[in-house]
Amino acid sequence: MRIEGPARIGIARQTEEQLAQRLGLLSEVPKAREPGIGALAKKALNEVNELQAAADREAQRVATGDATNLHDAIIAMEKAHLTLQLTAQTTRKAVEAYKEIMRMQV
Repeated sequence: MRIEGPARIGIARQTEEQLAQRLGLLSEVPKAREPGIGALAKKALNEVNELQAAADREAQRVATGDATNLHDAIIAMEKAHLTLQLTAQTTRKAVEAYKEIMRMQV
């Protein structure tokens, strides 16, 4: 008797959830997983970018004389500056943690 491999019978590329659903062990499709660290980082960087763009717009308004309130422009620029600093520090800490993990002996 010859035993076929998983690729031969069409299950090699299916996830465990797909197989369980196909066999009738799951009554419904499982919910989507929470976003990973990459998605969260991308979202955070987009927010930092939006704050930088808002600060640039406010600076242009001040330079052209269109700004009615200098206070708002300074607040927007300071928010952008602080979020950029926080992002840089977080990145440095993540890289340090990664390097520390890589130095660990298993």
